[in-house]
Amino acid sequence: MSTVSADRNLLFGVLAVQLDGDVEVLSDVPGHEVLTGIARGPDALVYVTSFSELPHAEGDGAVLRIYPDGSSDVAAENLTTPIDLAFDTLGRLYVLEFLQASETGDPYRGTTGRLIRLESEGDGWVAGRVLVEGLPFPTALLIGDDDRIYISVHGAFSSPGSGGVVRFDDLTQRTPDSLPIRFVESSP
Repeated sequence: MSTVSADRNLLFGVLAVQLDGDVEVLSDVPGHEVLTGIARGPDALVYVTSFSELPHAEGDGAVLRIYPDGSSDVAAENLTTPIDLAFDTLGRLYVLEFLQASETGDPYRGTTGRLIRLESEGDGWVAGRVLVEGLPFPTALLIGDDDRIYISVHGAFSSPGSGGVVRFDDLTQRTPDSLPIRFVESSP
């Protein structure tokens, strides 16, 4: 790994900042200009979500896997605006999509986001099942040691004070035949 110097012009990449302030380049990832979420996988590799360039077309996003030598590959593709990711205690991959495809041409007026659990296939993942849909501008995902899932909503383009965190207690136990949960906000 190389240390970033003041004269280095890194356009797109994954960096590691050490406690002493040193910054190391884990990987340059050409072709992926909007990196959003990051997590360490059950294989100890680093995974990042690659949003997509404007306009955000359905299926243009991906999850990238970063190897110790700095190389990377696509671990999951055909995602729409993936903004964060996490792994549960069984090592399954979950991806939070910020928006579904926009019918209006305005990328930030599309339909709401959703949470997807991806299925393992070979050395990567494929889009599996939608667990939650209707999430208003979700921006962060966390899965606790107890497999509870936390999702921040109204993290962008929302009224001041409207943000929050929603907890789901049993999403990791949902079976393939379960219908997605439709998120509905409660009124004050």
